[in-house]
Amino acid sequence: AMPRADSSPPPIIPPPGARDADPAAASAGPAAAGAGTSEQTRWKSLVDGLQRASASRFFRLSYSKVLDVGETSIRVALTGREAVSALSTPEVKATIEQALEREFGRRLVFEPVVQGDGSVPSTQGNHAALDRQAREDPVVQLSVEILGGRVEGVLPRSRRQV
Repeated sequence: AMPRADSSPPPIIPPPGARDADPAAASAGPAAAGAGTSEQTRWKSLVDGLQRASASRFFRLSYSKVLDVGETSIRVALTGREAVSALSTPEVKATIEQALEREFGRRLVFEPVVQGDGSVPSTQGNHAALDRQAREDPVVQLSVEILGGRVEGVLPRSRRQV
């Protein structure tokens, strides 16, 4: 049997506003109101690669969020001043910037900032998201596997101090 001429799939017509969501357009310039999904996805891929290479060196990137990607820099929110300090050492920063150049196709200066300093929404108050994020963390999974333990609960940073 011969296929009918009208059996081809209908043409794909993008919905109104789809042009605004185009990833190429989103990465063309700095994001004014925070990074788009494509930048965060690319950042997550970069972090996964760094953590595979050295989990102990890059575990502090686990909960990082891209704030914005400019022409020459990328601002990333990290959890705590110690994370910003550790990831700002020249050797570690250089490794991150080399990975950024490979992932984003241009040289970007890595600018870490402290999450929760008023410019970044925190996960505080969203316990389910915090719990899921902690349990999926590669460092937590590795620790559980090596130590033969289990995660019984996840507490927000503000409730950890005893």
